[in-house]
Amino acid sequence: MKSEKALPFAAPEPAAAGKAAKGNGPKNILPFGINRVRLEESISRMRLPVNVVSDLKEADLLMTSKSHYRRESQVLRDAELKGIPIYVVRSDKTSQMEQALANIYRVEEHSDSVALALMETEKAIEEIKRSGQMVELSPQNAFIRRLQHQLAEKYNLVTRSTGKAPRRRVRILAGDGEARR
Repeated sequence: MKSEKALPFAAPEPAAAGKAAKGNGPKNILPFGINRVRLEESISRMRLPVNVVSDLKEADLLMTSKSHYRRESQVLRDAELKGIPIYVVRSDKTSQMEQALANIYRVEEHSDSVALALMETEKAIEEIKRSGQMVELSPQNAFIRRLQHQLAEKYNLVTRSTGKAPRRRVRILAGDGEARR
C-alpha cells in the first residue's frame, strides 16, 4: 500500500490560525481510525477550507493512524484502488493531526512560531540579566525548545526543559555552567 506519511517538522501546539495556500490541498478528508471531533477542531482552529466526510466516495484524502494503517483494512485498500491519498499520522493526538494538516496545506505559521518563541527567549534573557531571577518560557515543541536552549547557551545561562508534552517548556536560570536539558 502506498501512503503519504507525516513529515517530522515542528508545529506549534496548538496551532494558531494559519494561512493555507489558496486552492491547494484536498477539500474533503475522511478520518479513519482517528478521532473525528479532534480532526474537526484542528481544522477549525487552523481555519482551513476543509470538510470532514463520512464516506470514502466523497473523500479527496484519507487520514489514518499508524496502527490502523498497519492492519490493511478494506477501507484502506478501497482508497488506494480509487487513487485517494492516504495520510498516516503517528497517533490520534491533536498535535499530530495539526502537524499533518500544516504539512498538507503548507500552512505558513511554522516560521512565525519560531520567531515568536525566539523573541520570547531573548526577552527572558534580558530579564534574567537584569533581575537574576529564573524565567520559565511558554510550552513549545522539541524543535523550538532546542533553539531556545541554544540561544540561552550563547549567553552562558543554564537551561532545563520541564514538564511533559504538550506542556513541556524551557526554564532559563541565571548563572554560569553547562546547559542541562
